[in-house]
Amino acid sequence: MGSAVTELAVGEQVAVDPSLHCGECYQCKRARGNLCENWNAIGVTRPGGAAEFALAPVANCFRLPEGVNVADAALIEPLSCAVRGFDVLPRRLADHYLIYGAGTMGLMMMELAKRAGAASVSMVDINPARLETARLLGCSAAVTSADELVAPRGWDVVVDCTGVEAAITDGLGRVGKGGTFLQFGVASYGARAVIEPYKIYNQEITITGSMAVLHSFDRAGELWAGGLLDAEVFVSHHYPLDDYAKAMGQFREGVGRKIVIEP
Repeated sequence: MGSAVTELAVGEQVAVDPSLHCGECYQCKRARGNLCENWNAIGVTRPGGAAEFALAPVANCFRLPEGVNVADAALIEPLSCAVRGFDVLPRRLADHYLIYGAGTMGLMMMELAKRAGAASVSMVDINPARLETARLLGCSAAVTSADELVAPRGWDVVVDCTGVEAAITDGLGRVGKGGTFLQFGVASYGARAVIEPYKIYNQEITITGSMAVLHSFDRAGELWAGGLLDAEVFVSHHYPLDDYAKAMGQFREGVGRKIVIEP
């Protein structure tokens, strides 16, 4: 620990916001550090949780409450991305949500929508196991195609958590008048989706995106500590460090939800 650090003590358990913003570029000076022109991240461009040693600024550390399962705190970082996603949404009470993708991120967005006062939250996924998890957590509907749902006025909020072209194009077409489409899933650089410019103009539809974490990590930590997420549901597998390759293979196959590797 650095000699100037007074906020924490050796031995305290923390979760670490991986974002490293320069604070000096055009975007940072406009409070858009997640779009930093000199962006770095612990575990991406700097040594992270898979390294023998890692270094984090004290400002990036969220002190964990006593008595919690430290491994479950791995949920805070993805939750902080979801919280950032909600920061760009209108968050009106009694809105109807349609979410594509019932993986870890889609389920987190669903839980936040419920907490934000949604009138309904419907989930779309082609994976039956993931849809079953969405039902377990209390979604309004869980289907393999949005065609199975009835929404005569469209949806107030549509969120893509898949990054899949077909899902994105389908979701864009289901936004109701005055509604919002959030591109939350990470699509490939070459992905393309079809939009209707006249409909966007005529029905005042908002299309927006959400990039990583921005002033949302501590809030996610507080939500996690307050029990927003059921870790027994969200963390589907625990692997020791020796099984790192096995865990990555399972992730690529889309099996399970949050996979935690414990050194």
